[in-house]
Amino acid sequence: MGNHAMSITWPDGFSQIAPYDQLQMIERLVDVPQPTAVQS
Repeated sequence: MGNHAMSITWPDGFSQIAPYDQLQMIERLVDVPQPTAVQS
């Protein structure tokens, strides 16, 4: 998709091409958990 979009296939079989700016908007709308460091 180049440097402006990515292809997504959802678990229900729906596929779409989403521009990065759309993905950034979704991230702002949904509380995305931040990765945490694993302690060993």
